[in-house]
Order: sequence, then structure tokens, then C-alpha cells
Amino acid sequence: MPKRVFTARHLTYGAVREALTEVVPRPLAWVTTTSRDGQPHLAAQSFVTLVSADPPMAGVTLFGEQETLANIERSHEFVVSFATADSVQRAEEVLGEFEPDVHEFGAALPLESADTVTVQRPSDSPVHMECQLHAVLNFGNGHLVIGRLTAFVVDDAARGPGRTPLAVIGS
Repeated sequence: MPKRVFTARHLTYGAVREALTEVVPRPLAWVTTTSRDGQPHLAAQSFVTLVSADPPMAGVTLFGEQETLANIERSHEFVVSFATADSVQRAEEVLGEFEPDVHEFGAALPLESADTVTVQRPSDSPVHMECQLHAVLNFGNGHLVIGRLTAFVVDDAARGPGRTPLAVIGS
């Protein structure tokens, strides 16, 4: 069977993005922050995971999300809210780069207050990780943001039999 080999000299950003479509399942999540002028800011991300259970910590790798990173470093707060199979299309609509004054949420993503941080979150997400900034580690063009969970909010409908899976297969 033919194979495509990505060697170090061929691992451009575009080649890595193409190869990463094979790393599944990978959750799609919205990272919400608050801008300097108090406006909610959203960035769709697929590099999200838990990095510690005790203390509970989450990690998000940001690529080119300078406003998101600046908001987190300034306020020390963010929320990671997971997309479901039903909300993936809306999450993908905000994957692009936007001007800092553009409100990416739009009418399709209603907001609600978080429980333990001042950042708002998408109200239709069944799982939220509310975080206080612990550390930012810089690797190449990526910034690994590690947050200590102040709350893990799970909608009862997201648990048990018949639930909508949070893992997104594919792109």
C-alpha cells in the first residue's frame, strides 16, 4: 500500500495540518476569553486536552490566536467549551482569523455566564472547563496554555446512554 512520508524538511505548517487530520478522535472546542474592552472573544480549537488530574488542569495549544493569548495573559481566565456533533458546523464557522473588534459568536452562539470565572461561555455546549491561567509554554509557532480548572461543568444530558459524543472524527 502506498504511503505518504512527511520527513523533517517537508514538515511545513500546511503539511502538518494535513497530516493532523489523521490524529483522531480530537475534540473541537471553543476557547472563550474577555477582550480588554470587556467583549467576549471566541476561538475554535482542536488541540485541547486534560494535562493533570491532581490538581485538575487543562491544556490548549493556540496557533496564531494572538488575541486569545493576550486576553488570557491579561485576565488569567478562560473557558473551554466542547462542541457536539450537532454544533460542529457552527464551531467551524469561527475557525478563521477575525479582526480584534469582530464579535465571532454571532446570533448562532448564545452566551451565558460562567460559574467561577468572569468569562462568558456558549450556553449550548454540554461541557465546560472553567480555568485560571497556570502557565504558557511556547513551542515554535504554538503556545500551550495550561489552566487550572476552577469548575468542570457537565450537562446531565451529556452523560450516560444516548449521549451525543464530544469527539469529532476528521478534519
